[in-house]
Amino acid sequence: DDSINSSANESDVYVDPDGTYMIFTSDRNEQKDLYFSYRRPDGSWTPAQDLGMEINTPGAESAPFVSYDGKYLFFIRNQDIWWVDMQAVWRVAHTEPNTYGIDTPSPPKNQTVYPSGY
Repeated sequence: DDSINSSANESDVYVDPDGTYMIFTSDRNEQKDLYFSYRRPDGSWTPAQDLGMEINTPGAESAPFVSYDGKYLFFIRNQDIWWVDMQAVWRVAHTEPNTYGIDTPSPPKNQTVYPSGY
């Protein structure tokens, strides 16, 4: 699917248990960042979207994984484990009009990113 695959390296794919969305690592902007895409009702994927400055930094983000309850996104940033409330992902999903026919949760008012151990 060319909505996901690019000439860059894509790896570390996490697909939620229902197959509704995926989060993956790509170096399409000359550095490793996390991207996501939703599965449309017809089975195709929406164009990959950068998870934005709340999650991606000038450093390298990779290895996304969502907790079993779907509340937290865990990932590697510069060789350390970090975690963030999944609402940060949904907030990015709401930055563009939802023209895909996909119901996404509403974003929260606040967000904090935590390094592991805090």
